[in-house]
Amino acid sequence: MSEQSLTDILSETLLVEEDAIEVQYQEKDRYTFVLGKLAFFLPDEMLSEVVENADYAYLPRMSENVLGLSNIRGDLVPVFDLHNFLNVERDNKEQHLLSIGVGEEAVGVLLDRLPFRVKESECQMIKSAPILPEAIKPFVSQIYKHGEQVILDYQHEALFSSLCQ
Repeated sequence: MSEQSLTDILSETLLVEEDAIEVQYQEKDRYTFVLGKLAFFLPDEMLSEVVENADYAYLPRMSENVLGLSNIRGDLVPVFDLHNFLNVERDNKEQHLLSIGVGEEAVGVLLDRLPFRVKESECQMIKSAPILPEAIKPFVSQIYKHGEQVILDYQHEALFSSLCQ
């Protein structure tokens, strides 16, 4: 039985850990939600959930992008109309409320269809998208393509803060 030096053992361990990290990165799934022809990656660091049959109360004198407030798990969550902000038509057949974040940081977004999952490794980074509305451009940090679908990584906090004004 051969004896390995401590350096050899540590080197092998680091190589194995590097390989595991690389595999984990390649297999990372991201959740997206779709509005019109655009999809948006949900922020990795925030909890999200689809709330079925959620009502919201209209608030007078608010921005046209704010639909109202919804009670989600005891928290009053502002509900935003990104369809209006992006100037895309709403498909009234289905309507789901996507809650992004928890507590005071939570926001709600009305969706026409349920969010879906894509493998990040199957997404191709692109420099620009021909269908990108002017209103969203200041908040886009990266643009991807997954098949024919354009997916945006966006600055979540900046976007929703601006929609309240």
